[in-house]
Order: sequence, then structure tokens, then C-alpha cells
Amino acid sequence: ARADLRASDPFVRVYWNRVYVGQSRVVKNTLSPEWHASFNLEVFDQMLQLGPPEILLSVWDYDKASESDFLGEATLLGEQPCLNPDRTQHRLPLEDRRFALRASSLKIQGEISFELQLKVEQNFRERLLSLGIGSLGKRLYSVQVV
Repeated sequence: ARADLRASDPFVRVYWNRVYVGQSRVVKNTLSPEWHASFNLEVFDQMLQLGPPEILLSVWDYDKASESDFLGEATLLGEQPCLNPDRTQHRLPLEDRRFALRASSLKIQGEISFELQLKVEQNFRERLLSLGIGSLGKRLYSVQVV
């Protein structure tokens, strides 16, 4: 939520390892949005060898007349929280951008809640091997932004 406590029109953008996955709908005129958005992330086992997985949730205030305003972001990093096979719930504080050239002029506050669910695609590895493609594993992750 914004530091001046005015209601916002927030939406969230989801990134997997810094690659844009999608965004939620805009929830009008609120400081406590409930998006109930779901995003699917395709992950190949070989991708995990490049470094720890990262899910970034970036929250914005929609503005029709100009660019949307940054409200904060939260990052979940590491195999244990990101690749847990059980449905897991997370609540993280919103923070300023980690890779921004300059800090935001707003005081970042608030938090975001979300769930992760691992779903392994059935027979994917066997299908690749039968095609002669190699032994890659593919997993599908579902991110529920509450």
C-alpha cells in the first residue's frame, strides 16, 4: 500500500528467474487487494543448474493517464521454498527494488501473500527420451497470488 494511505488500484506482475510470466487483474480503489490470480511456470531440470530459482512479485498502482506507480516487490529465492512439492503458503514484506538505479521516493510498506504448488507433468521425461531429445525433466509450478 502507498505511504500516503490513499487507496490504490493495485496489480501484481510475476517473474520467474527474472523472466516475465504475467500479471493479475487490477483491483480498484483498495489498500488490501485480493487478486486470486494463478500463474503457471514451466521449469526444466537443467534450468535449475544455472542457479537458485527465484520468484519475484512486483506490485504496481495502475494509472490510466500515465505510467503505473511502483508500490513494492517481494522475492522468494532458493530451491527449498520455490520447489517444494507440497502446497505452501508465503507472506512476504514488500520492499524497494533490488536492482533499481535509484531508490523509490515512496516509503514502501505492506506485504503480499501467495501460495505455490508443484505439479510434475506426467510422462514428460519418457516422451522426450522416446523422441531422442535427451533426459530433461519438466515441472509445472502454479503460483496463486491471494
